[in-house]
Amino acid sequence: MLQKSIINYVYLFVDDVASLEKHLTAGNHNFTKISSTLDKVRFSYTEKLKASTGRSPIAPNEPKNLANNTTVLNVFRRGWALPNRKITRFFYKQELYIYNIFKKGEKSGVKSSPENTLKEMRQQIDPTGRK
Repeated sequence: MLQKSIINYVYLFVDDVASLEKHLTAGNHNFTKISSTLDKVRFSYTEKLKASTGRSPIAPNEPKNLANNTTVLNVFRRGWALPNRKITRFFYKQELYIYNIFKKGEKSGVKSSPENTLKEMRQQIDPTGRK
């Protein structure tokens, strides 16, 4: 199993950990600590937390007794989901009317806009004289 190690921007391939240890102890190496910006931020944040006087810097306005806070409990019981909407479906005659307009547009190559279809649908009268 080959292992790859970056030493002073030079790639070194070794067969096992013992070979890597042998290389590291035999050579004269100058190691630089490589850390990302995220590591620096984490380190400085933990240092600030350690230096704090015991108060929590994360949530200073937190209620003293969360269990007795009725406002918070009501929010949790209610949840964050949107309210359910009523499902509306087309009647068979409405579906047939829209399908016929679609087929007419397919044959002629000119699509009907939804606004025009809605206006025509509201003005349409069936054979019995009802809208």
